[in-house]
Amino acid sequence: MNTLSIITILFFTISCNQTISTEKKPLNVIKVNQQEQSKIDSVFVDYWKGTEANEYQFYYSDKILEIKSEYLGLRKRIDNKQSIQTFLEYINLFYIDKEKEIILNRTKSEYLESTDYSNIKVKGYKKKKEIFNESTQIGEEKYDIEFNPKFLEFYEFLDSLVKQK
Repeated sequence: MNTLSIITILFFTISCNQTISTEKKPLNVIKVNQQEQSKIDSVFVDYWKGTEANEYQFYYSDKILEIKSEYLGLRKRIDNKQSIQTFLEYINLFYIDKEKEIILNRTKSEYLESTDYSNIKVKGYKKKKEIFNESTQIGEEKYDIEFNPKFLEFYEFLDSLVKQK
């Protein structure tokens, strides 16, 4: 009986440790990725605005922020240092340092809403090598999404940069 108890305890201990170690691996990977991401030298943001069916590309490198839209023939360079700094702060907050969550709450919707949702894809590079690539869709058909108000500010900020003269 005593041997059976020891075997049972060992079995549960090993099982619990395996589960814990499996859960820790993604956290370690995230930490490594965040350290690598902090060493980026350029950022590319691809912003699909579903309400306009238009795509905007934001490219930051060498202290310069450029915005393009092939469909509209838009090409502009943002020289305002405050705008560039704000752009980089949002990128750091949500995609590099990940200090804030983008999605605060996600609940099953009572109805389906099918539309062409806006989308923000962010890529970070170091010496032309892609370090990270993340995408955020602004809404889902089957879920009601509560976004972080700071992320919604970022979303509106991208619009303001496009409209800025």
